[in-house]
Amino acid sequence: MKKYTTILSALCILLAFTSCKKKETIKEVEKIVYVDNTPQPIQQETGTVELIFEPVVNGAAYTMSTNFSTPAGENFKVTDFKFYLSSIGLATENSKESKSMPYPGDQEQSNIYLANFTNPNFNNGNGLNSHKMRFKVAVGNYSDIRFKMEVPSDYNLALMSTNPYPLNASNGMYWSWNSGYKFLVVNGTSTNVASPGAIHLSIGADKNCVFNFRSLILAPSLPKIIVQKDKTTQIRFQFDLAAMLKNTDGTNYSFNSGNPNISNSQVHGGSNANVLRGNIQQALELISFSNPQ
Repeated sequence: MKKYTTILSALCILLAFTSCKKKETIKEVEKIVYVDNTPQPIQQETGTVELIFEPVVNGAAYTMSTNFSTPAGENFKVTDFKFYLSSIGLATENSKESKSMPYPGDQEQSNIYLANFTNPNFNNGNGLNSHKMRFKVAVGNYSDIRFKMEVPSDYNLALMSTNPYPLNASNGMYWSWNSGYKFLVVNGTSTNVASPGAIHLSIGADKNCVFNFRSLILAPSLPKIIVQKDKTTQIRFQFDLAAMLKNTDGTNYSFNSGNPNISNSQVHGGSNANVLRGNIQQALELISFSNPQ
């Protein structure tokens, strides 16, 4: 009988030990299983915005390689015309800004865009001579559109081969002899310039952006730029080449400086670039916008 009592006691101790181990195991499991109460980001509703840029001369549609007379009375035929835009955003009346987001599937995932009139992609009603770029913006009613005509310094100081599209492309917008990008390029010809009559106007590779644009339509009485979910809002701009060659002090920009040591027709920087930078601010103008119906 004593033998059986000993065996029974041993079994009880074993069961008690096993029960304790089970409880400890359960406790360990309870420590691992938990509920994640971290707030999840709200998916932002967006609409599409298309920016249409149209090259014009004195308000009339311009097609590349067509001769026109500059304000200085010099003939000019543009053969290459393009510029970069970055930091695009729409702002409300209180200046709260919604930054642009890349359009899904488009190449411009860097949020830097190249307006290229040499290879236009949009028919503005007067022929295929305009450039369209598109992106996503949070839904809302906006009173202002803003952007810079520049390549941000992080990209501007990096190697072209390491940058994303459209900065990694060989499109004549990168100085091979000097690190950095050309923010704007206008190439062409003029018979008013000594042989070979080439015009090259390029601006960039400095600490100042070429153009910090604000549409300045903040008055409450003016219509708003409306962005709606899954719909498209179109905004039209004109770039007047004649206005770019009209100086802000009222004088005309001439390709001929009158000084053999100074060239106004081959601009890479310096004082002429500063003059053209100011002129660009009066050359680019918001014409209209079309809200979703």
